[in-house]
Amino acid sequence: MDFKKETVGGRVSRVRQERGLTQEYISELLGISQSAYSKLEKNGRKISAEELVIICSSLSVDANYILGMEEIPKAAVAKAPSKKEAPKLSLTVTFTEDDSVPDGPLVRRLNEIIRQLNDEGAA
Repeated sequence: MDFKKETVGGRVSRVRQERGLTQEYISELLGISQSAYSKLEKNGRKISAEELVIICSSLSVDANYILGMEEIPKAAVAKAPSKKEAPKLSLTVTFTEDDSVPDGPLVRRLNEIIRQLNDEGAA
């Protein structure tokens, strides 16, 4: 179908199907019945701004594409950082008078786990 002639509901329907998601799944996210969602895809009801945000997020597509303002779909969510870009894990432990000493076995074990996680993330 020609992009410019395709409706908002038609684009939502096509992208949903391309992502392998059901109407039931999206309608549950929106908090509406499946029949109300089906009407949305068939342009039998208008889409609210809140619904648009949820739909775009769940389909990982930019709202400008769904609204017909862009011909090529762009992802709505940022890509996950690579392992090199991922932040290092850190931990701050505050001890009270009742806690064990700051360099005790619990703290040493927590620090060991954090080092292992950071080493795995850097690999």
